[in-house]
Amino acid sequence: MKVCAQRPVSDLAQRLRSAARTGRKLHLAPEHVRVLLFEDIYRVISAMEAQEIRAACEAATVNDNDINLEATGSGSGQTVAPGASAGSNIVPMDALSRGTSQLLREEAAQIRRRKRH
Repeated sequence: MKVCAQRPVSDLAQRLRSAARTGRKLHLAPEHVRVLLFEDIYRVISAMEAQEIRAACEAATVNDNDINLEATGSGSGQTVAPGASAGSNIVPMDALSRGTSQLLREEAAQIRRRKRH
């Protein structure tokens, strides 16, 4: 498919509809990428991406911060509440989970890479 340098927005829209209709991959020329980076369009894409990241972080937090209330303990009696091991740092339950923290670090690295280019 030929790239129309004079009408990159129309050409991008046509390619997008064609890819959606046929199920094929969408191949973008540099002119099309520039269209996607227009402030209004990129703002929407970034907001959708942020929503996706928040959902992933929320899911990771739910999985990592599940509290197991089985009987634990040692010595003369068992305790029902979970406790910290000797020498460990006590982390509040509202602190970021490992999965959430990792996702945030990866996203911050991607944002820094985007700003350099």
